[in-house]
Amino acid sequence: MAQVFDIAQTRDHGGTCLALRGVLAVDNATPALAAVRAAVAGLPAGALTVDLCGLQYCDAAGAAVLCEINRACYATQRRLCFTGATAKVQGLLSLLNMDLLARPVCLIHPPRPNIVLRLGAAGLQFAADTRALLFFVQDALMALGYSLLHPRAIRRRELLLYLDRVGVDAVPITMLINFLLGVTLAFLGAEQLRQFGADIYVADLVGIAMVQEIGPIMTGILLAGRSGAAFAAEIGTMKVAEEVDALVAMGFDPQRFLVMPKVLAALIAMPCLLLIASATGIIGGALVSMSFLGLTADAYFNETYKALSLWIIMQGMLKGVAFAVLAAGVGCMRGLQVSGGAESVGRSTTSAVVSGIFLIIIANALFTILFQYI
Repeated sequence: MAQVFDIAQTRDHGGTCLALRGVLAVDNATPALAAVRAAVAGLPAGALTVDLCGLQYCDAAGAAVLCEINRACYATQRRLCFTGATAKVQGLLSLLNMDLLARPVCLIHPPRPNIVLRLGAAGLQFAADTRALLFFVQDALMALGYSLLHPRAIRRRELLLYLDRVGVDAVPITMLINFLLGVTLAFLGAEQLRQFGADIYVADLVGIAMVQEIGPIMTGILLAGRSGAAFAAEIGTMKVAEEVDALVAMGFDPQRFLVMPKVLAALIAMPCLLLIASATGIIGGALVSMSFLGLTADAYFNETYKALSLWIIMQGMLKGVAFAVLAAGVGCMRGLQVSGGAESVGRSTTSAVVSGIFLIIIANALFTILFQYI
C-alpha cells in the first residue's frame, strides 16, 4: 500500500513555501517526485522555502526527491531553504552535499589519439615485444642447452603429459582440416588443369602444396591456437596465483621447470603431426581425383611419389619445427608476462594466439624466400 504524501503551497511577500506532509519513502517516491516537479515548475519567481515539519518519515529515496527540488532551484537560480526538519530527517540531510548534487554532471570524454600517436604507440609496443622475445629466446636456449647436457633434469612425466595434449589430442582436428584442404586444392587444381588435359598433375599440386607449404603452416596455426593459448593460460594463471614466484623463491628456474617440457613436447609432436597432416591432405586429393577426374589410385600415388623429393619433405619438416618453437615459445612467454588479475590472463592468451600466428606467417615467408636461393 502506497504511503500518504501531500504538498501544500502558500505564498507571502518573502516568496513561496511548500509544506511537505506525510511519509516520503521508497514506496511513494515516484509519484512524490512527479508531484514535486509539477509544483516547482509552476512556481512564480522568488525564493522558495520547503517546510519539513510535517514530514513524518524520510528515507534515502525521499532524500533523492528533496535533492531534485534543490536541483530545480539551482537550475533557475532560485534561493532555497529547508526548514522545520525533525532530528532524524535533519540527520539524513546532513549526510548529503546538496550544493554538489545540484550541479550538473559534466562527462569528460578523453580525446581520441590521432593516427600518428597510435602508430607511434604501436611501434613502441612492437619494439618492446621484440626485445622481450629476444630475451626470452636467450633464456630458453640456455635452458634447452642445460636440458640436453643434463637429461635427468627433464621432467619426464610432464613431458609425456604435454605430448599427449599437444600431439595426441590434436590428431583429429589436424586430420580433418588437412583432409578438407586437400579436397579443396584438388578441386581448384582440377578446374584449371582439365583445360590442358593435365589432370594427372593434380597429384603434383596437392602433394607439393601439402608437404611444403599448407601442411606445415596450418599445423603451426593449429598448434598456436590450441597449445600456445593453453600454455599462456596455464602459466598466466600460475603467475596470478604467485606460484611462479614461489618456484623462484625455492630455487627453481621457471624456464627449465615450466617452459622446457612444453617446448620439447611441441618439438617432438610437430613432425608426427606434419606426417599425418600431409598424408591426410594427399588422401583427400586422391579421393577427389579418383571420384571426379577418373584417375586410378596407382596413377595418383605414383605421380605424387615422383613429385615429392627428399628436399621438399625436409623443407616442410624444417618449417614445422620452427613453427612449433614459435607457437609454444610465444605462448609460454605471454604467460610469464602476465601481471594483475584474471583480465590479464585473458589478454595474454589472446596475445599468444595472435602473436604466434603472426610470427608463423612471417617465418613461412622467410623460409620460402630462403629455400628459393638454396
